[in-house]
Amino acid sequence: MLITRCCPLCGRDNADQPTLDIAPDEWRMKTCPDCDMTYLEVAPDISELFETFAWEKQHHIENARRHAGLGPVALKTRNAWRKFRPLPRKNVAALLDHYAEPGAVVDVGCGGGKQLAELGPQFSPVGIEISPAICREAEERLADRDVRIVNADALNGLKQIEEQSLTGVVMRSFLEHDVTPVPVLEQTFRVLKPGGVAILKVPNFASWNAKVRGAKWCGLRFPDHVNYFTPETLSRAVEQAGLTIRAFGPSYRLPTSDNMWMVAVRPA
Repeated sequence: MLITRCCPLCGRDNADQPTLDIAPDEWRMKTCPDCDMTYLEVAPDISELFETFAWEKQHHIENARRHAGLGPVALKTRNAWRKFRPLPRKNVAALLDHYAEPGAVVDVGCGGGKQLAELGPQFSPVGIEISPAICREAEERLADRDVRIVNADALNGLKQIEEQSLTGVVMRSFLEHDVTPVPVLEQTFRVLKPGGVAILKVPNFASWNAKVRGAKWCGLRFPDHVNYFTPETLSRAVEQAGLTIRAFGPSYRLPTSDNMWMVAVRPA
């Protein structure tokens, strides 16, 4: 089922606003004039996104769209740009080791559990995953640890977790997919203990590459990316949910990177 959305950040109905020309017409990509949030006004609901529009089923279509008209020189330039990394990549396990107290950590959209398996022994792994088959894969991968895998979408999965029971919530390459990002962050606040941290990674719609590449930017994925955050809109979403930004300095949101990271905390 397709749904028509108001702005996921401030709630404004943007039916009167023009669509951006970098997206296919059927998804009506818009930027809210009140809060500057960019999003798909028409989007699949979570079940439709998983069953029909999963990236595994759509990636070849999107790759063909982005690469259309690229000659060999342009392809080489793009690949060289991707390899340019003035600083090392961020790592979820390292960020948790640095910022989180020992305890239970949930990975929202945990997939087959690879990221949970990399957590140190001081953390008790919890996963949320919408696919029953992939849930089983995660349980098998983590069979030697005391793991809990919740088979649900993010919002309902977080609602099944006890209030103030976690020291960490991980949403790596997740929040751009969810049609209810602020309610998900509000549930993140609810399940975190005071001082608990949320590790976030999303594509950076304000990156240089997004501005230069336009419709061919790698961060545009239709229709499974439904939210397009900038540093400002991500900060607002996190703070609107009651969280405080702990780490979001220049190295976390380099304009040369297609992605940005943030560490947010539930105030003690």
